[in-house]
Amino acid sequence: MSEKIPETYQDFALGVFCAIQDTTMLVTYSKDVAEAVWMAVANPNAPMRIPAGEDASALS
Repeated sequence: MSEKIPETYQDFALGVFCAIQDTTMLVTYSKDVAEAVWMAVANPNAPMRIPAGEDASALS
């Protein structure tokens, strides 16, 4: 980053940057969303809410 982060926001920014670098975090990929959409349109018995991705499934 070319600009200095104001001191007031440094703790917040540090948390954001650490989260971006965390490769162990569960995420959703475009393939996950495509599969959820396909299930919604192709399966007449699909539930109203379909979690797409590992992070969404973890919240379900």
